[in-house]
Amino acid sequence: MHSSSSKIYLMSQKLQDLIQIICCSLFIFILFYIIHKCFKTNERSRSWIVSAISSFILTISGLIWVIRYLFSIEQFTKENIYSDNAISRLVVIFFLSTNVVDLIIGYFYYYSQQSILTSYIHHAFYLMLTTILLLSQNTNGFIYCFFEEFPTFVLAIGFLFPRLRSDLLFGVSFFIFRIVFHMILTYKYYRCMNDSIYWKFSSLVTILHWFWMYKWTISMFKEKKLKSEIDHKLN
Repeated sequence: MHSSSSKIYLMSQKLQDLIQIICCSLFIFILFYIIHKCFKTNERSRSWIVSAISSFILTISGLIWVIRYLFSIEQFTKENIYSDNAISRLVVIFFLSTNVVDLIIGYFYYYSQQSILTSYIHHAFYLMLTTILLLSQNTNGFIYCFFEEFPTFVLAIGFLFPRLRSDLLFGVSFFIFRIVFHMILTYKYYRCMNDSIYWKFSSLVTILHWFWMYKWTISMFKEKKLKSEIDHKLN
């Protein structure tokens, strides 16, 4: 009896997840179409619309989780991280949907802007990860990471609205969110459950973030040097 009721619950959960994926995907597509038509975007800026939508909503979701759990000793526990609730599932499903929609829309609207690494490999990895989290009902611990999406939002807005582009703001926000905050989060994971894969995986991501920060810094120095040389020649 217990076994059959568990199967029914799992089937209803999967059906609910599927419905939410469809609804989230439609929501993203409608927003994409509205922004695309209202602002008459070119192919390059079009490729950042889904990222702008995704990063904005995910940053807010991550912020709520950070405020509610991360800096609360009582609530940031192993049991809390390895858990699941309706809201955390919805947020992870939304993230999964953005990856699906970006691949589909990208094929028709900005195919030349898609690359093997940043589109296909990146999206396939996160589709696999989110599916595992949903099936294992461990979505809660992943939501904190979405707070780090703010630099992506800054970058996406810069491509959509060139007048608002600020390389400095992106660099500063990247350092704050992807370096400082991520290191705090990694430490919290370690203190909370030092036998877990969470902090180990998070540590590897920290190295990647430092590498990206290094590349951004080098590019800024090169750009500044080039501008200085051009100004010198003009004067």
